[in-house]
Amino acid sequence: MEADKIATAVKKEEEIAKDEKAKATAIETECKGMLDQVMPIYHAAMAAVAKLKPADVTEMSKFVKASPPVAATAEALCYFFDEKPIVIKAQTAKEVDTFDWWTPCKKKILNAKLLKSMQDYPKDDVQPALVEKMKPLMEREEF
Repeated sequence: MEADKIATAVKKEEEIAKDEKAKATAIETECKGMLDQVMPIYHAAMAAVAKLKPADVTEMSKFVKASPPVAATAEALCYFFDEKPIVIKAQTAKEVDTFDWWTPCKKKILNAKLLKSMQDYPKDDVQPALVEKMKPLMEREEF
């Protein structure tokens, strides 16, 4: 009798363990799929950063007004380095507030340390909220 109770309990635990393993496998598969999508982007970005020279950053920081691709890049840099935009209030009720990402990027991010900061960025610790912020930006044509 006692052996039957133990066998039943073990069987229940085995079923629970199988369910947990199935869940873990599904999560692992999902993560691998996501990594397969983002790693080529990451490697391309790292290759692009490796080609940059400090003079490129200096040149970009001298722009008075950013072109759409530069402005999109400035916005992305602000996201990654946690800089807030300057909010430009709407003049009328029909307009919406706009955001100036270029000015804070130019003042606080575009400096001699940028390339090193980009290379040393803690890529394995990117928060999901940052990924969500970047999704619509990455879909924009100018990016």
